[in-house]
Amino acid sequence: MSFEKLSEHTIFRDQFIGLREDILRTPSGQLIPRKVVEYRKAVAVVPVVPDGRILVIRQYRHPIGRAIWDLPGGMIEPGEAPADTGARELYEETGYLAASYDQLLRFRPEPAFSNHEIHVLRANEARPCDEPAEEEILGQRLISRQDLPAFITRDDVVSSWTVIGLLLIMSTL
Repeated sequence: MSFEKLSEHTIFRDQFIGLREDILRTPSGQLIPRKVVEYRKAVAVVPVVPDGRILVIRQYRHPIGRAIWDLPGGMIEPGEAPADTGARELYEETGYLAASYDQLLRFRPEPAFSNHEIHVLRANEARPCDEPAEEEILGQRLISRQDLPAFITRDDVVSSWTVIGLLLIMSTL
């Protein structure tokens, strides 16, 4: 026997996020409530420039009340392929274009309470071509492969997709 969803009740939903409560029957027959945060699929891009350095961006993240170093990325629009989202977000947030994209990983950052899914992409031969369009971007920085281990352990590199993306790229460069 497995877990069976008996009911689903939407508590809140807008264009970005939702919250629902499901009632489950456990294998032993017990009824339990579970709240689920619903979030659209997203992409995180690891831009690799021709000399092998990695581009990161600095942006303010309101939920934690501070600026962090992060990978470019964003939500996948309905019907959009992850590589198309990656190209769009890379350009908007950095002004860079890439020759090609490779998917490194697809993961779920917190499956205990959310259905959120993130595709981590490598942007190959990323080159600047314009100024970033996003106002929330506070800066950019190129990190060498040798500096990645120390960079990842900084207290202003905290998002799961950034840490995972940089660890993946360290193992593939």
